[in-house]
Amino acid sequence: MAALDKNVLFTNVALTDDGDVWWEGLSEPPAHLIDWQGNDWTPADGKRRPQGSAPELALHRRRHQQPGCGSGLDDPAGVPLDAFIFGGRRSDTIPLVTEARSWVEGVYLAATMGSQTTAAAGGKQGVVRRDPFAMLPFCGYNMGDYFQHWLNLGQWLKAKGAKVLPIFNVNWFRTDDQGHFIWPGFGNNMRVLKWMLDRIEGKAQDGTQHVLGTSPKYTDLRWEAWTSAKPTSRKSSPSSPTKSVPSSAPRRTLRALGRAPARHPA
Repeated sequence: MAALDKNVLFTNVALTDDGDVWWEGLSEPPAHLIDWQGNDWTPADGKRRPQGSAPELALHRRRHQQPGCGSGLDDPAGVPLDAFIFGGRRSDTIPLVTEARSWVEGVYLAATMGSQTTAAAGGKQGVVRRDPFAMLPFCGYNMGDYFQHWLNLGQWLKAKGAKVLPIFNVNWFRTDDQGHFIWPGFGNNMRVLKWMLDRIEGKAQDGTQHVLGTSPKYTDLRWEAWTSAKPTSRKSSPSSPTKSVPSSAPRRTLRALGRAPARHPA
């Protein structure tokens, strides 16, 4: 949030009377807004004309406002990479985090990835569709050429004697039977990133092997100060961590998030 305190351009949001921004799901609707089309809006108008903001919020800000911005960001020679991370939105089937066993397997998993649609893409929302590399709405050329580009990159790295980087897939959006997000997200995602770093540096254990690759065991993740989330519907984003939970809860959480399919999912 520190990156958003100034010089931010918001789109698809409504404007409050005190000059702040508001979008659907942020809070209870204020008594009055200027909607995303520039019209006056009140909660009573919601059913008869566009709601206070579009479903998909977007914002833009200077990258140097990000507190974690690396010092080499503007180096014309680029910066070293340690891994590639891809992620889709799936309420079931796909584990919390998986490392592919090889470059080709990682490219295959990313190329065949499915994701539940959001307002960023046209059509019905919440249905699973093929979303290669989570890039379908954004890729500007033939997807077959795009896949070949990735395969060629692995061959090029190998031919140069360079390190062929690991490929990870994440899914923060598994839900339980009531449609609530299982993983609380936000700062807890660092537990997953720490496991990735340990894998990259050769410090992590072998993990659990399954059809999609390697996922962490319970003992592979750090669970200190674990917090859970308020029940959150699958139509919204995971809520901020709110309360402490029993020590057995992390194990149950990872068990629910780590179930992998018996074969590659459709």
